[in-house]
Amino acid sequence: MAEETTNQVSVSAENIVAKMRAHPFAYVTYYLGGLFIFLVSYWYGYMYTAAGLLVLIASEVLRRADTFFILNEGISRNFSLFSTKHIFTGYDQIRTVAVSQGPIDRIFGIGDVRMTTVGLDEGTIQFSGVKKPYEVAKMIEARLSE
Repeated sequence: MAEETTNQVSVSAENIVAKMRAHPFAYVTYYLGGLFIFLVSYWYGYMYTAAGLLVLIASEVLRRADTFFILNEGISRNFSLFSTKHIFTGYDQIRTVAVSQGPIDRIFGIGDVRMTTVGLDEGTIQFSGVKKPYEVAKMIEARLSE
């Protein structure tokens, strides 16, 4: 479980520089799996119809539950479903910013932005499946140099 840093700030409208969620293409594997199960239900029974719909709905709910923020004082990742997990770190605690994209991610224009930090148990905060990851990394790096 991640610890919150001591310089915790609130996520408010005037404090937000950018707000993003994972792009739907980041979950395309889950969507296609749910669709496949749904379509196979025609031959194997209606119980699979419910399972396919459940996979589709759960994928979208999980995607929407994870929110990434670039704030004036730092970066934040919030996951709110049944409970809330909030990770925040200030720009002074970020050591590196790295972008990773697979071949399919490059086609869709999505990727992961990983910030290595000091002061968190996990050591990294990752924005997964964001659109235009290099622009997101540049926004963070611009704030680091200030």
